Amino acid sequence: MNGASPGARLAWALGASLLCVASDALGQDAPMVDAVGAYHHAQVMGHRDKADAARAKKPQRGALTRRQLEALTANLRVEYGQRMRRDGKPAADRWLNARVAQLKARYTHTSD
Repeated sequence: MNGASPGARLAWALGASLLCVASDALGQDAPMVDAVGAYHHAQVMGHRDKADAARAKKPQRGALTRRQLEALTANLRVEYGQRMRRDGKPAADRWLNARVAQLKARYTHTSD
């Protein structure tokens, strides 16, 4: 290399350094992750953590068996009839709508 031009020396030095960097990268056990992939992974994990936290705060809703639903409906009919006679139809309707809203918030579906 003593008689080579400065441009040739520079090209040889760059080639040697690139070869060293490439061999270091190939020798790694873990795959290389680019900045975009790392950012995307952090965003996905952050959204998943927020969703898990929101789900934990939300009250758990359950399921009714068919028999429980029938018993609940029968009880509502009896109490609705009593309230209708005692308080009138508009007041009984308001009570029923409020009670149904409570039950919808508590139960999601029937399980049979």
